[in-house]
Amino acid sequence: MPKKPKTPKDTRSEYEIQCEAVQWFRETFPNQILFSCPNEAARRNWAHFSKSGATSGSPDLVVSIKDRVFFVEFKTKSGQQSDNQKAFEMKCLNVGIGYYLCRNLEDFKRSILAEWVKMQKIDPQQHKN
Repeated sequence: MPKKPKTPKDTRSEYEIQCEAVQWFRETFPNQILFSCPNEAARRNWAHFSKSGATSGSPDLVVSIKDRVFFVEFKTKSGQQSDNQKAFEMKCLNVGIGYYLCRNLEDFKRSILAEWVKMQKIDPQQHKN
């Protein structure tokens, strides 16, 4: 039996995945809002930045499309959320704010689509085949 060809391994970093997503978003939705929460930079002087609002576990991006605001955390294929990131996600979900864990550009696009559907108040039952 012939061997199945190996799928190319995605070795991109979280940073590279995030940059690709940001570029796609800015090209696709030039009049909408997206910004990063650079917690890595704040770690150098956490006491200072936490007083002004830096929050451990906060996600990589804040995205706003019209009246929908949601959060996006990027991880590599094998990357894991920290306990603080999981706690932040639960806070979001408990108050009805979208939170998405994205491992590639396609995941990010799906998060945008999910929020678009919520914004349009589409009943998923109406679209079942």
